[in-house]
Parts: sequence; structure tokens; C-alpha cells
Amino acid sequence: MDISVIIPAYNSEKFISKTIESVLYQKFEGTFEVLVANDASTDSTPVIISDYQSKYPNIIKATVRENNIGYSANYYDLINKASGKYLAVLDHDDVWLSDVKLQKQFNFLESHPEIGMLCGDVKLIDEEGNEEKVVERETEGVLSLTELMMEKTYLYSPTLMMRTSVLKRMVDEEDCSWYIENKSFYDDMWAFYFAYKSKIYWMKDCLAAYRNLKNSGCHSTKVNEQFELSKRYYKLKLHFLLTHDIIISEKEQIFLNEYDKLYKESYYKGEMSVRSSKSYRIIKLIRSLKFWK
Repeated sequence: MDISVIIPAYNSEKFISKTIESVLYQKFEGTFEVLVANDASTDSTPVIISDYQSKYPNIIKATVRENNIGYSANYYDLINKASGKYLAVLDHDDVWLSDVKLQKQFNFLESHPEIGMLCGDVKLIDEEGNEEKVVERETEGVLSLTELMMEKTYLYSPTLMMRTSVLKRMVDEEDCSWYIENKSFYDDMWAFYFAYKSKIYWMKDCLAAYRNLKNSGCHSTKVNEQFELSKRYYKLKLHFLLTHDIIISEKEQIFLNEYDKLYKESYYKGEMSVRSSKSYRIIKLIRSLKFWK
């Protein structure tokens, strides 16, 4: 199998058909499978997925969960089931815009064995599919871990294609139970690992659309939920930095950036004291280390 496409789904009856259709219309010369996991949806999502599986039994492989396990655990299970040489991600409300998305990225990875993950420009759309803006990078190239952690560049999951072998190695090496428990086993964590262990390359092609919903697992209009989402992302970065052998000067640079964010972002005010925050204390510790480089 050349490519496994994974689609985690939950209460996505409004979008899931367009998502699956954007995969099925791919003009790909090799073989691919579509792994769709319905995480105990309460709407008609499982019926829609079942219909597609009946029509395309050799391509679509559906998992129907009776109990909701959450998106991190859902991703983890899908990755473990993937049999393709490469793995592409498509969330239940996103779509691919180009019918050669798989072919272009497959060709690139085949000719660049040093690259573990591909990403690229993306179109942001609203709930109705209207374009909001295009997120693009000025140039193609390799992304560093520091660049990602300081949020100078942000990856969007529908643009990704990864080497499954590196993903499986990540599953073996990392404490995935911690990431799942903390709802952090998703594309940001994968990107940190690939930037640390392999290479991530940004392609100057807009091949996918990311649906920017006002209230979802990644976005919210409520201040308290914004705080929780930001805190979860901050905790993910902190955990990764503390559990991997990263150059100390880079750690300090990232922690200082986090310190500035904690101070500037209004929804942190009143929630925590910056000077007593974990990042501030760790910066002081790092600076005091005798083996400072």
C-alpha cells in the first residue's frame, strides 16, 4: 500500500461527505486506503460513513466506536492501523482542493528520502466553505523545531503527508499515553517529533482547505476555553522540551518566547502569575546551570 489516508470523525454530518469525496476524486497512480474512524457520533455521521464504505469497500475501511475516546486516542488508533508507506491526514471538516494532492506529495517524498514530513500553503474557509484567507510561506524549505515552537510557522493538518515508518517509530519511542491523556496527540506533537528526529519540508502549493469553525476542538469564542486551549498547547511544548535532548540555548529562546506570551495575552491575566509560572522558573534554572552553552 502506497498511502494511508486517516480521517477521524465526530458529529460531522454537515461536512464528512465533502471530506471523503475530496479523497475519492484523487488522481493517484498508486494504491491508497482511507481509514475513517467514527468516534461515537450522535448524529448521522456513522450512516454516511457506512454508505461510502458500501460503495467503495476496497478503499474505505471504517471503524465505528460505541464509546467516545477523544480525538487524540482516535488518531493514535488510526496511525497504528495504517499500512501505507506514507500517511496523509484529513480531519472530518477539511477538504483537499487539488485532485493531484496525493500524487504531488508522493512524488516529492519518493525523490527526497531525507524528508519525513511534507506540509504547505493552505486556504482557510468558514463553516459555509467561503474563503477567509490563504496562509502561505514566502519560500519553500525545511522547518526547524525552534521555528515551529515559537509559532513563526504553523502547520495545517490537511496539508500533511508523512513517512509512516517515522510515525510508527514515534509511537514506539514517545510516551504516547501522556500525550493522549493530555489531549495532545495530534499534528503539533507530530511536527515537533519530525522536526527533532527527521525533517519537515514546506511546499509552495495550496492543495488543501482548512475549515475555521468558531467553536471546535481547536477553536473557541469563549475566553475560558481559549485559555484552556492555549494552556494545553503550552503544556505540550513544555513537556516536549523537557523530555528531549535539545540544545539549551534553543530551550531558553523558546521559553522566553512563552514567557512573553504569558505576559502579553490578556486571557492569562488573573489566571496565573508570570513570575511564578513554570516557564519563568525553568528559565532561571537553565541560566544557572554550570554547563550552560
